[in-house]
Amino acid sequence: MLTADGHWIIVLTGADRRIAKTTDEKAALLDSMLAYSGEYVVDGDRIVTHVEMSSNEIYTGPNQDQTRFFQIEGDRLTLRTPAIASAVRPGQGAVGTITFERER
Repeated sequence: MLTADGHWIIVLTGADRRIAKTTDEKAALLDSMLAYSGEYVVDGDRIVTHVEMSSNEIYTGPNQDQTRFFQIEGDRLTLRTPAIASAVRPGQGAVGTITFERER
């Protein structure tokens, strides 16, 4: 969710999540989601969010300002990260891309 007054809230979850019954299953659910919020600014095709709250403390310190490149085509918004260090594959790089479609 992006608000007109400059606030960003995002919650992403894996597609195959199931109800957790054990401690290990509950921990696995945390690894299958990402949520963060903060104030954002738009500059050209970039949106920069200053993360104020996150489900993962990776977004503190030097990672607190998150840059995404965006493209809007009709009802679709595509966000792309710059090349970043992979959060799930240590020592490897990654570029994340996600597309959202407006519901009517």
